[in-house]
Amino acid sequence: MRRMVFSVGSALLISSGFALPAMAMDHSTSSFEEMAILASGGQESADSHSLYYRPGRPSRPGYRGVQCKAVNQRGAPFYGRGRNMPEARDAALRSCYQVSRSCWMDGCRAI
Repeated sequence: MRRMVFSVGSALLISSGFALPAMAMDHSTSSFEEMAILASGGQESADSHSLYYRPGRPSRPGYRGVQCKAVNQRGAPFYGRGRNMPEARDAALRSCYQVSRSCWMDGCRAI
């Protein structure tokens, strides 16, 4: 079983182009870059420096909702988020009223 896994792994390396041809192995004094050029057919590609470039993810729109802050008598802050102001306000007050008797709003801001 182990022999078969090794042969499949070596076949994958050969088919993917990572194995160097015999003429590249003859040059014992050549650098790794020269051997890579020989393995790729003797030509260095123009974008060889950007082989692993991946573009970033697209950004989200500027307006993602509202965040409101409610405060209890001791001054502990409770935050709530929502798509609009009433939804965020209700979420903040709901989280505050779960642990306190009296709560009031301290402000909201767009996020």
